[in-house]
Amino acid sequence: MRSKPSTASESRPTALLVGGLLGAIALSILAAVAIGRTWLGLPGVQLRRLTSERYTQVVRQADATLSDAARQGLIAANVSTLLAAAQRDPTTAARNRDTLQKMIRELRGTQLGRLQQAAFLILDLEQAGIPAERWWPTLEPVLRGLERAKFAHFLPDLIAQRTAVFEALGFGPGSARVEAEQVIGHPHGPFLQFFVSHLRQLEENLGVADPSAAALCQGVARRLLRQWVLDPAPSGLRLLAADLLAEELKTAAPPPSTSSLAYALREWRKAYHASASARPSPISPLSLQHGPELCFGWHLALAKGAIWLVRISSAAVVSALVAVAALAWCLRSGAHRSVNRVSLQSGALLAVLAVGVALVLSGMLSSNATDDLRRWGGGAGWPREPWVVGGLTAALLGLAALLSPRLRRARYPAALRVLIVAAPAWLLLSAASVLTGWETGRALADYEEGVRQVCEQSDPFTGLDASYTRMLEELRAWDPNTAGQTPW
Repeated sequence: MRSKPSTASESRPTALLVGGLLGAIALSILAAVAIGRTWLGLPGVQLRRLTSERYTQVVRQADATLSDAARQGLIAANVSTLLAAAQRDPTTAARNRDTLQKMIRELRGTQLGRLQQAAFLILDLEQAGIPAERWWPTLEPVLRGLERAKFAHFLPDLIAQRTAVFEALGFGPGSARVEAEQVIGHPHGPFLQFFVSHLRQLEENLGVADPSAAALCQGVARRLLRQWVLDPAPSGLRLLAADLLAEELKTAAPPPSTSSLAYALREWRKAYHASASARPSPISPLSLQHGPELCFGWHLALAKGAIWLVRISSAAVVSALVAVAALAWCLRSGAHRSVNRVSLQSGALLAVLAVGVALVLSGMLSSNATDDLRRWGGGAGWPREPWVVGGLTAALLGLAALLSPRLRRARYPAALRVLIVAAPAWLLLSAASVLTGWETGRALADYEEGVRQVCEQSDPFTGLDASYTRMLEELRAWDPNTAGQTPW
């Protein structure tokens, strides 16, 4: 009669061990879900999984409902792209002449189309070998009347539409905006450089013979550059316009007022590049940016979360493998029935110590964890962190189980001692993996929102600092049609 309570009492530690293993399995499933959701939500992973067929399908659906402004932005970008192609291949313009004329006629909300038409005419004249002093009769009908014109490029509207495309494909708001800008690229850069430099050449040839025509060319070029520095656009285009305008004002020997403007433009560009060069490059699977990191604080928080997620989940996988292997041996031999509560308590304490030491040592032995993250994003070589953490975890769990004086005094088989330590380690690390996975997912959402907000700023690197504010004030107060014209 007295043996039954003893049997029930002895079965409780075994039930506790089995319950811990079942809990570890349940938490491992939750951890896998949290980690998988975070991994699939990383921008670099999303981009690798995106197929061209799926992207083309969503773009076509979006283009069918384009706003008028976004449509004009797309047309203007395509025209500038054709100009760049025509510079490389002279037959491009001839093959697409009818299409070009049709697209330019559709640019009703801006006079940019007339400037693009003038650029194609200049290219035709240049490729035909006609000298610059004979260009004006061909260009005058196109350029005359543009003294007060607006040259909107509608890039913000086009970027917003392409951002919506990537959001529909599952990208976060920040990554969608970054990828939209990168897909659109810099279509107007070659056009701007070509048009301004050749208009300057034409202006110099007209200077003495026709001062009013020279002033018109100068005013149109300066008005275009002024507007494209002020208008919202990707930073590369605004910086190029600022560079060309500063050079234009310098070469034209302007009066003191425009000298001050040229100085303000150069100071802004200098501050922008200094701020950009001080920022590190983003980590490829965590970001789609190709240049300096826009949102460094949130990116660093996300990187730290990802690093710890890799370490903890790697340790959890190894603990699970060790625990399952030890359990299989114990089930075959029946050794698990002899475990007691004190041994389980000792095993839990040893598990906490072994896991803690393994994670600390892995951080000390890792020379550059961010480089290891880049390997997850397709960098050279295999990620090393999981192997380092896994090896340390397995070694420390085994040492703790086999060398523990309390477990050795209990005369347990080696496999049971390993199970007593590995099972609570598995449970602990699975719970930590769930929490770290959720926390990393939250850091990813914060990073996406931070990038979106930074991308919407006029100057994402320097913000509204003194150089930017001064440049804006100088540029808005300047009239390119009256201030600083060259006296011929």
